Amino acid sequence: MSRVSKRTSVRKTVEGPLGSGKVTAGSPRKMEAGAPREAALLTAEEITKVMAAEFERQFTKYMETMRKEMREVLSVLVEEAVSPVRTEVASAVVEVREQGEALKEVEETLLQHGDQLASMGKEIRKVMDINKDLRGKMEDLEKRSRRQNVRIVGLPEGVEGPKPTEYFAAMLAKLLGEGEDPSRYELDWAHRSWRPVPKTSEPPRVVTLCFRRYSVKEKVLCWAKHRRVVQWAGAGIRVYQDFTVELARRRAAFNRGKRALYISKVQCRIAYPAKLRVTYKLRDFYFGTAEAAEEFAKAEGLWQN
Repeated sequence: MSRVSKRTSVRKTVEGPLGSGKVTAGSPRKMEAGAPREAALLTAEEITKVMAAEFERQFTKYMETMRKEMREVLSVLVEEAVSPVRTEVASAVVEVREQGEALKEVEETLLQHGDQLASMGKEIRKVMDINKDLRGKMEDLEKRSRRQNVRIVGLPEGVEGPKPTEYFAAMLAKLLGEGEDPSRYELDWAHRSWRPVPKTSEPPRVVTLCFRRYSVKEKVLCWAKHRRVVQWAGAGIRVYQDFTVELARRRAAFNRGKRALYISKVQCRIAYPAKLRVTYKLRDFYFGTAEAAEEFAKAEGLWQN
């Protein structure tokens, strides 16, 4: 062996576990004479460091690759899971927006209707006040138009004949003892109530008389007041003042109180148009409603069922 070959160190190639780096070192058996033993150990440590660095680099690269793949997989999974929800949320947002717009329109409509109702309420109150006034005036006119009228109840059908005004004038003159002068009871008109002719088993229709002079009408009513039932033409007849339906209802409401006062022997009468006049303990009391009259009778111990 030549001298050059003796000096040449035998090198050994070392590959790391991940197969990328190469490190060479002289064999300790063929090292030159006199080389320290620590050189061989230092070379082994370097190999270990290189192998550790290569492993760390490969592991880091591997982890980066796995992280990237996992991120892509998770992104796909999340997208698949969230996409339907995102679509539904977008649809819900659109519906909520549409409902909000519809609700806004409803609120505006309600506000308009509220203003209209408030205005209509004012107008209705005005109309009600006007209607109340008109009804009062109409009732007053109707009462005035009946001021000279009387009603005869119970007179048989057909006894008046074709000339009712003459018949009833003569009838009143005879009943009041003035048969020789029927002209005193001059009538403007006389007729029965406007309804079909009753059957034989039904009560006769009411007769209404309109006197030309108010004083004569009052004379007849004063006479009838003391004779509740008068016999004429084979039947018992009654004579009353001609009232409107509303006024007759208001006056009839006092009947129960009047009955209790009559039983207690207390003088009372209905004053026109509809007030109960009670004379008690030398004093006159007036009541506009039946309830007030009944409370007075109960308070004074005059109420008897």
